[in-house]
Amino acid sequence: MPKVETEITIKGNPQDVWEIISDMEKYPEFMDDLIDVKVLERGENTTKTHWVAKAKNMTVEWDEEDFYYPDEYRIYYKAKQGVFSKFEGEWTIEKLDEETIKVRLTVDFEIGVPMFRTLLGPLATKLIKDNCVSMLNAIKERAEGT
Repeated sequence: MPKVETEITIKGNPQDVWEIISDMEKYPEFMDDLIDVKVLERGENTTKTHWVAKAKNMTVEWDEEDFYYPDEYRIYYKAKQGVFSKFEGEWTIEKLDEETIKVRLTVDFEIGVPMFRTLLGPLATKLIKDNCVSMLNAIKERAEGT
């Protein structure tokens, strides 16, 4: 199963960036590929969310569970319903020095229909990687005020 790992360096402090990353409902305000993110259910350090995104000329929707670990600056997410048989990963924030942090976004996914894995796997990997890079750039712009 493919795994996509992306990261970006941001000038800022972990708590400020955590507040941006952990407020997923606001993502569509500053991320071009997202149409909507709605919190369906909120628990203690968990949410169930519904996502609507643009992928090329398609609209893709899925539901996911998000598990927040604020002391570690980490969010684990796992899709519960959608186009992939597996779609999960993590957001992590690592302090590099007093002014700089690294944000990493990972996605593990699997295409459900075996005969499509060979055909669509490389395309899906590229689309997901491009989307992750776009999300990280949007977080950086928001955090740095650029």
